[in-house]
Amino acid sequence: MELRALLGRPFTAPTLNPSLIGVIHSTQRGVPKPPCKPTIEVKVTDAVVEEEYPDGVVGVLTSPSYLQAQEYTRSFSWELKLLGVPGSIVTKLRKSEIPYRPPVKLEVLSPTYYEVLKVAEESKLRSLVGSYFTNTLLMFEKTVESIEEGGISGIFAGESTVRGRPIPIVRVLREHLVSKSRVVKLDGSEVTDEG
Repeated sequence: MELRALLGRPFTAPTLNPSLIGVIHSTQRGVPKPPCKPTIEVKVTDAVVEEEYPDGVVGVLTSPSYLQAQEYTRSFSWELKLLGVPGSIVTKLRKSEIPYRPPVKLEVLSPTYYEVLKVAEESKLRSLVGSYFTNTLLMFEKTVESIEEGGISGIFAGESTVRGRPIPIVRVLREHLVSKSRVVKLDGSEVTDEG
């Protein structure tokens, strides 16, 4: 479907004022260039099932979804389709989102995780929590293992509420990662439950 049909009228991209283009080019010239060509590898993959993580990683910045906002593909599927991504690929991506994935086999080293499961009365909620934490923690474990000694992993996480129940995401992540990995700091400070 083309954009014209969606809008009900022809679509013309706005043209930029020539003086604005000059300002943009001038600004670009004023930005210092790095002294050497950066060597960056960007890897896009399903981090949960990936077996071969790259070696020599010196830093990772990431933020897990916050349970209620776990459906990233649904929130931008229209944009993916407009960019030409086939519907079959968008559907495959949707199926790999946390709520539609079964929990993976992982011993979660967090007493808080088991407390949350105990008070989750609905099986659907227990399944969502189990899937969220086992898949997310497995991905973090694999990521942390690939980081060189002295490297850094920045995990930006926050709390969430599901059906009116608070889910202490940061506490569960902290308890597990400190117990399992060599993680000792989160977001540049001592690992705490406070934001």
